Amino acid sequence: MTAPSDQAALLFGISQSNREKTVIVFAEFMVVTETWDGLSSTENGPKSQRMKQAIALTAAVVLSQAIAVFAGETDVSAKQVIQPVPPLASYFGANEFDLGAFGTYDTSFNDNRRAVGDHAWGGGIGVTYFPWLYAGFGIDGSLVKTIPGDDLGQQIDGKFTLRYPLDLMFPNLQLAPYGYAGVGSLIVHTGGSNHHSSVLGNFGGGFEYRFTPLFSETGYEIVDGPKDNFMQVNFGLQYSF
Repeated sequence: MTAPSDQAALLFGISQSNREKTVIVFAEFMVVTETWDGLSSTENGPKSQRMKQAIALTAAVVLSQAIAVFAGETDVSAKQVIQPVPPLASYFGANEFDLGAFGTYDTSFNDNRRAVGDHAWGGGIGVTYFPWLYAGFGIDGSLVKTIPGDDLGQQIDGKFTLRYPLDLMFPNLQLAPYGYAGVGSLIVHTGGSNHHSSVLGNFGGGFEYRFTPLFSETGYEIVDGPKDNFMQVNFGLQYSF
C-alpha cells in the first residue's frame, strides 16, 4: 500500500529527489494532527478527524514544494537520451559520376619525336565513377596536334583515382586534392595512313573544385622510354551527378 506521503508526491508531481523532504514535513504535520485529534476527538467525531488530516496533508505538500523551489533544480532523469552530433555532410559523395571536358597541353623533354614532338595542344573528355567517397576509376580520351610535325595524336588513359574531400575537415571548403595512376595508349598519325602507336603508363595529381565546376591536374606520361616521356596538363569543367 502506498504511503500517504507518496500519494501526495504522485498527486502533486513531486520529483523523487524531493520526496524525502515531503516525508519529513508530512510526518511533522501528522504529529500535530494526531495531537489535535487526541484533544478534540470526543467533541467532533470521525468526520472532523478526516478533515483535519486532509488539511495537514495539503499543508505538507505545499511546504515541500516550496522547499523544492528554494533547493534548486531537480536531477535530470536517467532516461533522458543525449542525441549524438550528426556527421558533417560533404560536397563529394560515394556512388558519384564525374563528367568533364578539358583543354590539354603536352610538353616533352630531350628532343622527343616519337610521342608528341616538342609539345602538343588539344582537348578531350573524361568520365570517372566513384563507388566510394575516397576512390574511383575512369577513362580520359583526348586529341592533340603535335609540334613540330603537325601530326594528330590520339590518347586514351585509364585511371584509378584516390581523393580526399577537404570539407570533411574544414566545412564549406569545397575542394578535393587527388592522385591517380593507370595505363593507356597513344597513337600518332604522321601523314596518310602512316602512324605509330605506343602503350603508356601515367600518374599524376590535381584538384577538383566544387564551388565552381572546375578541375585542374598535372600528370606524367611514360611512353617507350625516358626520351619519349612527356608531361601533360589538363584544365577544364567537370560536373558531378
